[in-house]
Amino acid sequence: MFSNNKISNLVAALATAFACVEASHLDNTNGVFDSFSFDEVKFKTRTNCSLDKYPEIRSWLDSDAAQFTQTPILVASDGMSRLELFKEGVLIDTVHVYRYSKEQLNNLLVEMGQPRDKSMTWEKINAMQSFDRMLNNWGAYSEIIQ
Repeated sequence: MFSNNKISNLVAALATAFACVEASHLDNTNGVFDSFSFDEVKFKTRTNCSLDKYPEIRSWLDSDAAQFTQTPILVASDGMSRLELFKEGVLIDTVHVYRYSKEQLNNLLVEMGQPRDKSMTWEKINAMQSFDRMLNNWGAYSEIIQ
């Protein structure tokens, strides 16, 4: 039989092996992703009140999500927070990210080729939209002034 010392050595070896392995959804094990491609990534999540159990996702949406201006952020009526991968408009894969930290989610999106502009914030985006609305209404404003 196994002695306590051998069992504890085995447990320690297994724990060390698991601790040293870090994987991502996109690890290219045996070239599995060499021919895998997608042309669009969409982030889907539930409403704010449904994210109470997942404060990291809520925090990411309130801050870092603004930096990914090319990635659509959509509210879904079902399911957990996820990234949906599309090719030519057809859903080809789903990556569940509701337990990811902000840093892990940012890294995954960058790894997927999503452009990130670290200078963007929601405040800056709102100011840009306000300026655009003002320019779009310039005709109405100029008629009122005259």
